[in-house]
Amino acid sequence: MTNMNRLLQTMRLDITLQARNYYYHISLGLVLFLGGTLGYFFTAEQLTYALPVAYLFGLGGATYIFLAALVLFEKQERTLTGLVLTPLRPREYINAKLITLTVLGLCESVGILLVSYGWGVNWLWLMVGLAGMGLVYCLLGLVVAVRYNTINEFLMPTLLINIVLQLPFVAVLGWWFTPLFYLLPTYPPLLLLTAAFDPQAATVGQMVYGVVGTTAAIMALYIWGQRSFQHHVVERMR
Repeated sequence: MTNMNRLLQTMRLDITLQARNYYYHISLGLVLFLGGTLGYFFTAEQLTYALPVAYLFGLGGATYIFLAALVLFEKQERTLTGLVLTPLRPREYINAKLITLTVLGLCESVGILLVSYGWGVNWLWLMVGLAGMGLVYCLLGLVVAVRYNTINEFLMPTLLINIVLQLPFVAVLGWWFTPLFYLLPTYPPLLLLTAAFDPQAATVGQMVYGVVGTTAAIMALYIWGQRSFQHHVVERMR
């Protein structure tokens, strides 16, 4: 079986598992509820700030929890036990989840946009920012989830981590800013998302940082995620 075939089969299995756990129902509900709520209570101008913040909380939180829940479920069901006995490689397992959940997050986010705001955005920056935000949170969810065996153990560090990661929302709303935000992996894609709605919201230098910082964060977290998965899952099952 080729690498591509293994990846596609794993993606197919992940999509089936996500459907059985009602991920798509939850996402559709978020599109209708969040999109309708934002569109009703906020003006078009206010949405240029509210939507990037909603993506930071909603897209980020959903992809983080979705991926972590899948990993924890498979650990509890001992599905991962057979991983070391099959030709499936750890990176193919990780890639399948990253692809399927990021695509789900993109569809959910675009749906919220269309319901609440419309088409009038810079779609290049929007899609790059959404994909970057989704991947960053997925990888962080992987890094944390592989260290625990139950959802209860996972929840406390998750709360603390997300409080820190989501702090840059205060900068988007103009309430407060510190250069320390540049050290957070969520800030580069957030800058791209704000620029998608308001091209003047970020300088050229910030946009370059947004692209480079998002790429660097994904690469670093991917390496960290692979090593964490190898150490906490694969090596403990041998």
